[in-house]
Amino acid sequence: MLAQILGVVVVAHRLITTAIGTIPAGKDAPFEASRSWLLGGDARGLSFALGVLAGLAFVATGVAVLGHWAWWPVAAVIAGSAGVLLMIAWFNPWLIVGTAISLVVLVTGIRAADAP
Repeated sequence: MLAQILGVVVVAHRLITTAIGTIPAGKDAPFEASRSWLLGGDARGLSFALGVLAGLAFVATGVAVLGHWAWWPVAAVIAGSAGVLLMIAWFNPWLIVGTAISLVVLVTGIRAADAP
């Protein structure tokens, strides 16, 4: 049951975050997902590409967890890494929870991959 809940949370988290990064922000948006403080300005193309990669990897992780497939730790490491990189490069305080979720997925994937 816990694996099913976690799988759904992982998929939902990334679908929401991918939407934030790929849909152009309106005037009332709290931040602009294409503007990277780390890369020095507008980086919409890279933001979009990394967001899609992270999105696909998180969905794959969630589906693999739900399906009890052995390769889920690899997908989790890819998803968590891409998510953390995306959240750091385009950091905004609104993304703290998403950053934490990506870190948890990354660490969980690393620990599961190292488990005997």
